[in-house]
Amino acid sequence: MSILRFGPFALHTERFALTRDNEPVEIPAVPLEVLTLLLSKRGDLLTRTEMAQTVWPESDPADLTHRINMAVNRIRSTLGDDPANPTYIQTVIGKGYRFVAEVSEAEQDTGTELAVPAEVVEAPLAPVAQSNRSGWWMFSVAALILLLGLGFFGVRHRKTAQPLTLEFVRFTTNTNENRVTAAAISPDGRCVAFADADGVVLRGENDLAARRLQTPEARKIERLAWSPDGLHLLISSSAANEVHQLWMLSTTGGAPSLLREHASLGTISPDGSMIAFTPDAHSELWVAGAAGENPRRVFAGSPNDSFPVILWSADGKRLLLERHTAFQSDGHFHSPRTEDEIEGFHPAYLAVDVATGRIAATEDNIRMGAACLLAEGRMLFARAEETDYGASTSFWKVSVDPHTGVFVSAPEKVRYWEGMRLHTLSAASQNGKLAAVFSHGRPGIYVGSLDISGGRLNSVHLLVGGKGGPHGWTTDSRAVLFESNAVDLHRYHIYKQALTSHEPESLTVDQGGESLPRLTPDGHSILFQTKSNDATISIWHLDLAGGSPSLIHQGSQVEYRCPSMGKDCVLGIPQDSQHFSFWTLDPLRGKQKQLITIPASWKTHGDWDVSPDGSNVALVSQETSQPEIHLVELASGKTQEILLSFQYPVTAINWMANGEGWIVAASTSFGNELYYVNAKGTPKPLRETATYTWGVPSPDGSKLAFADLDVDSNVWLLPANP
Repeated sequence: MSILRFGPFALHTERFALTRDNEPVEIPAVPLEVLTLLLSKRGDLLTRTEMAQTVWPESDPADLTHRINMAVNRIRSTLGDDPANPTYIQTVIGKGYRFVAEVSEAEQDTGTELAVPAEVVEAPLAPVAQSNRSGWWMFSVAALILLLGLGFFGVRHRKTAQPLTLEFVRFTTNTNENRVTAAAISPDGRCVAFADADGVVLRGENDLAARRLQTPEARKIERLAWSPDGLHLLISSSAANEVHQLWMLSTTGGAPSLLREHASLGTISPDGSMIAFTPDAHSELWVAGAAGENPRRVFAGSPNDSFPVILWSADGKRLLLERHTAFQSDGHFHSPRTEDEIEGFHPAYLAVDVATGRIAATEDNIRMGAACLLAEGRMLFARAEETDYGASTSFWKVSVDPHTGVFVSAPEKVRYWEGMRLHTLSAASQNGKLAAVFSHGRPGIYVGSLDISGGRLNSVHLLVGGKGGPHGWTTDSRAVLFESNAVDLHRYHIYKQALTSHEPESLTVDQGGESLPRLTPDGHSILFQTKSNDATISIWHLDLAGGSPSLIHQGSQVEYRCPSMGKDCVLGIPQDSQHFSFWTLDPLRGKQKQLITIPASWKTHGDWDVSPDGSNVALVSQETSQPEIHLVELASGKTQEILLSFQYPVTAINWMANGEGWIVAASTSFGNELYYVNAKGTPKPLRETATYTWGVPSPDGSKLAFADLDVDSNVWLLPANP
């Protein structure tokens, strides 16, 4: 019998069991299957698709890559592995995983008995591929014994699920500049309330005309919830000062009423007597009266918890929740924003008793995103998924015990909608009709007019379609420098495009893979980079007047910025996980002298910039609990921290040409946002974007170039009773 040993752990392949120092380790069957696969291919890269095809061979791999992520997350938790500094499993961003620890193989002593833990490992939520290992039957027998010992727990609650057909039809036709942000269908299913840039609108399913309600001024309305009598709407919104608010709005007319500040994700109990919400910290759950009176805390999670889904049970005695636990990296917590970052991000389902705050039911590794209750104790939940095929949405149904909130069936996928991202989902309590907000978008590079004093970005228009992003302007502020796949869909090239032109001008004739065009301080040439298969980055100089590019530097994990004054650019190089150094970069001769090394673990992907005069660098980090701009004087090493007055992770920074402020991008609770930040750290929101982005201001300070999606975000209905 074969044993694979790695560190203190050993995988007994014939017995299909994991031990640590010869003691049994509890781990669910699916993560153990994935661990076995990784060990069998140790040292090799396994894509998520390959892993899904092995573990669930009869399913669509595009639907299952998130399960692979969850399984790897559970393995890392069991092994005590840190995804930021892996000992066992390395993440290859955008690809998959590689088992990197040393493994020794030996034969099991057949006379040695492996101890069996008293508790039986949890059963997987989905069928696992058949294995030729003779020990697999032991898990099936153990699961059967567990069911017998528990008296077939939950069987009395199970019902034969009716087929659920989800064929949505489009309900609204809002444009990119007036996206629908939230929607909810009335209890009787006859009317839909939806929110856009102008407020809240009511419209019947068969009505051509719509009625706009008197709505409080808000930056964005994030969620809507109907009262059971259909006479009021609970609005969760964010104000211009970033404060989250709950408002009650009459559907028959009248001024809105402010219920709570510093509260969000509001929902109304089935009898209309209470509201549930989460405060700004998002790690607690509160309830209050229908007018916001007598608030009290029901449940408190850890500081790194949040609750993106909050539902009332049908009897109003429990809150049904999705709990997100952010992962830890270098001692700091933050929430994942991409599928690659889902490692260590732990989702779970909870049912919490409203009266006592006790957890009545829990299910591990359940990721929802949006959910609603249907008839006969069924729950429908949906989640947006980032896959190799773009943003998509999968729908799942599950039977829920109406008295406890316990799942009495395994979640079953009933729909997969590729290319459509779900934002909100609601059901009519009387007939089960559904309303959802979906979006899909076409990537491109946009330009808008900056209104710093008003905190606005006006006259936004598409410059060029395709994936990519801007990195500079010509000195006259009339053309943008960017990389894009607009012409060659399979490769990035660098371009210059005038604001008055409809076509980009290619700046290189290489075979593709160019990126990061930066205008040199003299304004007559650019630097750009290419990346080889072994991750070596080459930095090139190119005269805008024409000619061939010349290589000036090669290295790994390097990035450069160019000021608008002086003669040299600045090269940033991470020395190790805790130190970052800056060097002068001569546009013709390459790396010259080291300027300074600072204790920092910043990643070199748009999270630092050099001042227009080249004297300072500004850095931001996604891995701090309090967002800040870290200023470093390159000549002296003198530092200054500027705290920002919001709690969102900052992902990118670009200096204004006058040196008096910055354009920063942040990953907020509802997406991505571009801000102008002044020297005191006061942010002014400029534009919400539908994708990760950054903003590059023009030299004259009047315009901003950024990447975004031309988004179709609208309401879709499921008229038939599901």
